[in-house]
Amino acid sequence: ELDIVVRLKDEATKRLQKNTRSMAKSGVSNIDNLKKHWLALSVAIVATALAVKKIASSFIAAASLSEDFQVRLKSLLGSVKEGKRLFNEMAKFAGKVPFEFKDIMESATSLAGVFAGGVDEIKRFMPIIADLAAVSGLSIRDTTSQVIKMYSAGAGAADMFRERGILAMLGFKAGVTV
Repeated sequence: ELDIVVRLKDEATKRLQKNTRSMAKSGVSNIDNLKKHWLALSVAIVATALAVKKIASSFIAAASLSEDFQVRLKSLLGSVKEGKRLFNEMAKFAGKVPFEFKDIMESATSLAGVFAGGVDEIKRFMPIIADLAAVSGLSIRDTTSQVIKMYSAGAGAADMFRERGILAMLGFKAGVTV
């Protein structure tokens, strides 16, 4: 009797198993990477959509505000032409000063209800009001309110100016009557 022992080394099967395991791990890794990137892409798409919505909303709000001012100015100044002229003048002015356009237009609109000189008088007063606002630390709207009080009821009515020393700086004296 003859016993034959055969020991074979199957290298091809080992390589196939190793490659299969490696590909399986790599596939799971690629799927995980795809999930991570998909999430980031989804977040970017949502963020972009929200930004576009916010920009569109701000354009609509600005257009609405512009129309509101033009309607008010037409009523206060008596014509569409004068309302547009003041609107355009204040737009130019707003580009030169550190105040928001909305606040400048609110101030100019308030002045239009008080000043009889129309656009030209408002145009003359707005730089003075802007300077007073900068010096006093008040907003341009509060400063306009104080100027209107001075214009309609006298310097003593401008309490915020009195408290901040603006009346004294402008040369007004308490208790003086004419």
